[in-house]
Amino acid sequence: MIRPFRLRRWIRYAVWLPGVLLGWEGGGMDRFEQLSGGIPTAEVRSVHCGRFADGRRFVLIRPQDCGRRGYLLLCHVESGLVEQHFVPQEVPQSDTFGGLLTEDGRYYFDYPKGRLLEFRVEDGRYRVCGVPSERAVHFMSYAAAPDGSIWMGYYPGGGLCRYRPSDGGCRDFGRLEAETHYVFELVVAPDGWVYAGTGTQKAGVFAFHSETGELRQLLPERERVLGFGSVRLLQDGTVAIRGGAFQGVAAAGKRIRNAAPETAEAPSGAIRYFGVRNDFGDGSKLVRCDLDAGELVVAEADGAMRTIPLRFHSGGVFLTSLGLGPDGKIYGSTAHPMRLISYDPEQGRVMDLGANPVVGGGNFCNFAADGRYLYACEYPGGRLWRFDPSCPIRFRSGGGEWFGLPPERLAHEGEARYGVWLADRTPRLLRAVFQSFRPEFTVRLPVPAPGDYYLNIRFYEHSFCRNLTVEFGGRRYPVEISDTAAPVLSLGPVRLTGPAAPVRFLPDYMPDNNNFFAVSGMELAAAPRGTEPDDGLDNPRPLARWAELITRPRVILRHPSGDLIMAGHSNYGLSGGGFGVVAPDGGRREIGASWMPGHSCIALTVLPDGSLVGGTSNEAPGGGATAATAAAVFRMTWPNGAVVAKTAIPGENYLVAIAAFQRNILVASGPGRLYVLDPVSLRLLHRVDQTGYGSVPRNGLAATPDGRRLFLLQERGIFELDGTGSVRLIGVPPEPITGGSTYLDGFLYYTSDGKLYRFAVPPPAE
Repeated sequence: MIRPFRLRRWIRYAVWLPGVLLGWEGGGMDRFEQLSGGIPTAEVRSVHCGRFADGRRFVLIRPQDCGRRGYLLLCHVESGLVEQHFVPQEVPQSDTFGGLLTEDGRYYFDYPKGRLLEFRVEDGRYRVCGVPSERAVHFMSYAAAPDGSIWMGYYPGGGLCRYRPSDGGCRDFGRLEAETHYVFELVVAPDGWVYAGTGTQKAGVFAFHSETGELRQLLPERERVLGFGSVRLLQDGTVAIRGGAFQGVAAAGKRIRNAAPETAEAPSGAIRYFGVRNDFGDGSKLVRCDLDAGELVVAEADGAMRTIPLRFHSGGVFLTSLGLGPDGKIYGSTAHPMRLISYDPEQGRVMDLGANPVVGGGNFCNFAADGRYLYACEYPGGRLWRFDPSCPIRFRSGGGEWFGLPPERLAHEGEARYGVWLADRTPRLLRAVFQSFRPEFTVRLPVPAPGDYYLNIRFYEHSFCRNLTVEFGGRRYPVEISDTAAPVLSLGPVRLTGPAAPVRFLPDYMPDNNNFFAVSGMELAAAPRGTEPDDGLDNPRPLARWAELITRPRVILRHPSGDLIMAGHSNYGLSGGGFGVVAPDGGRREIGASWMPGHSCIALTVLPDGSLVGGTSNEAPGGGATAATAAAVFRMTWPNGAVVAKTAIPGENYLVAIAAFQRNILVASGPGRLYVLDPVSLRLLHRVDQTGYGSVPRNGLAATPDGRRLFLLQERGIFELDGTGSVRLIGVPPEPITGGSTYLDGFLYYTSDGKLYRFAVPPPAE
């Protein structure tokens, strides 16, 4: 019997060996060199704090990296022991989202294609429960029913399914409505009614009864706007429902009150993507969980802080994008979490330049450069960044050093509804993380003596939430958090008598629920605090932000005029995307999503006359409605941004790479088809089907600096092209190509999951 990994090796040789026999120059594997094995960290997808049956505390962390097997980390708080529990061998690694910890210490979570796993906290054992839904890719939400069954809301399709631990029975109940893909929140009431909060293009709250099959939509139709619905089980057995501007209470599958609930929320073991349950139930709290730094910080009931080293084996994180810097180095970005790396060809060394505390779980999606700076576009904040490789990396704490009580203490003593307070170390922040929309956060600051006080507070400028209201001393202060500056706000003065003054934060509702705001200083003082000037030394630093228009950027280009152009997909629930532009003098402008309705530019190049040619996607990856039937190639005059020609490419949804080469335009689609078009009329001249070699990564077309040679990278092959679409295979990679590509001094640099590779380009064919 041939083992799977050996079978893959024989398949690879079966593709490679004929090329050698037929005389491919460079067909040998000796032209490939692995430069890095991956950055050894992981992203925290969720955290549960709890106690064993004997009262000892634990922290259950669900990380994610790009290793072959997933795992859970179980930290014993009292002993400091950290156990790494790998999932069963037959369960591959994948994206992870929600989970559920039951009262008897059983943790339920999913892995690829709707597979449900059970992990027992007490003894560290796994069990594969089955596949509650064949349609599911991920389970986005979980809920425990009174009868012990486990309910899940799945993606895509926005449906419900159930698993019964008592007999192992699984059932898929199907979609809630045709246009919904995300079931963000889920609860099961004592009477058996299941309530689901859905979105993002159109918020919804559904009530479903599994015995009768009844399905009802409970939000008023006028409130079914961009965003998502929320459901929370209350202690009296009713359900709080929210959506748009609506708040209400439901029971027996119907709305019984159109008003905010008066009853407290019932405890739940369910958790969402990036969720944290940080209360141990004995007065102590987890205030920091940092896999990058390798530490947990627990605030004991008496306020004492305890740091627990967090050591584990990582499979490395995904290396998603590469670019050539002005210093001759190759730069790259990881995703989930985001880290910046560099490779110096002269020293032959990969450097981990550290985490970007602003971006967190996202990444730099693409790079561009000029003679001094490296530029990058970022998901999920929609920012355009500038990095000076000649200067040290430096991130401010939103404008300066922390002031006031330690953020760890405030996180421990703070109160949160539909959210959690956490303390960050680098930079030093008190972060309010949303677990649902319309959260409320409160801290209580000690009043030294009766008197008049100002609340001096500095908000972290990179907060995802831009608008909120601060309640202090009986007054309400609306706050708009700036993208580019973080001044100290002095609110008041108000008369305080003590012993403590509550400060309440009410963030505005936003459709994207992976939100937070943070403060980098907060104090009560008798006088306003002066604002620290921006010293301009942040490196990298954001130049502009288009948080809604270009939430998912895919391309960045340095135009010969000096303009920096960024483009990509818009925010969750929306269709199409636009362009953001930073001029040489620092001015900003944008081209809105109406430039080509339903299209997002995801590949871009510039012609000799300065006009742009790009490839689009007609997809709406954040749950929006598809508004165009196919991807297209377009030509746009610059700087006016007028589309003067366009050609739809039937059957294609995303055109990921484009190049102007030998008087033609060459475009590669994601699945692996190559198109040749006339540069003026954009008339389709030729089509080559390369799908047998797998997908084309972002930046899958790479040219030599002199423009004489052009290369196509696909998952299972590297090719040289000519302007007519002729294709010559020049290399078969030892592992699938997942990202790239950058050409430098005879080498093509690319990524394979978390690894950095380079390929020595053979001489041109005679």
